[in-house]
Amino acid sequence: RGLYRCRAPHHHKQHHYCFPDHIPSLRFINELPLWPIPMGFSMRAVIVFCESPVHTYAMSVRDCFDMLQEFHGKIRASLEPLSQCIETLDATGKWGRSHHTVIQKFKSFHETEVATHTRDEEIAFYPLLGQHWREIQECMLREHMDIFAHIHAIGVLSDIMQAQPANAVALENLIGEGRAILTILPLHMQKEEQFLFPKAREILPQSEIDAATQLIYSLRQTVT
Repeated sequence: RGLYRCRAPHHHKQHHYCFPDHIPSLRFINELPLWPIPMGFSMRAVIVFCESPVHTYAMSVRDCFDMLQEFHGKIRASLEPLSQCIETLDATGKWGRSHHTVIQKFKSFHETEVATHTRDEEIAFYPLLGQHWREIQECMLREHMDIFAHIHAIGVLSDIMQAQPANAVALENLIGEGRAILTILPLHMQKEEQFLFPKAREILPQSEIDAATQLIYSLRQTVT
């Protein structure tokens, strides 16, 4: 009750809107009969012209945590082909050129795009952590170093395997490094998403969050 379903001419197209019936700045033209809609309500079809804006809607603003978490989706996507590659190598024990391609692509992605993401965290977000949770900040920084060490190792080992496909020791180490990445990296992101980001939003002043968000925007502009 109190709402109209409307067709409003706009740039020669008809759009459907719902307006409260008490808005004074709407001029109703060619009112049509009521027709039934679900849930026992009824609506009135009208053609309207909006003489002036009558509502403003709050727009969601992405903060630094949204920006960082958004990139985690890309990281998770990059782990899928690596996981399949490691599982295949572990099951068959046979090296192929396609394995080298998958691993080198994964390594390249992390040395470029993920390195930029890591820089954003270490420059804009982790210093804020250090003001409240110094030990957690140090732990997360160590995990960054461990992750990149494993990624570097798997890249080197894949090059060795490409040159020596029968090298059983290198293959065993490569599988181990791959499993380490597939374990540590998702857990690292989970810590941020389920604990650090929500807790930081809760305790940090909005001014600090805004400053970190602006810093990430500035850092990314320098790259592009």
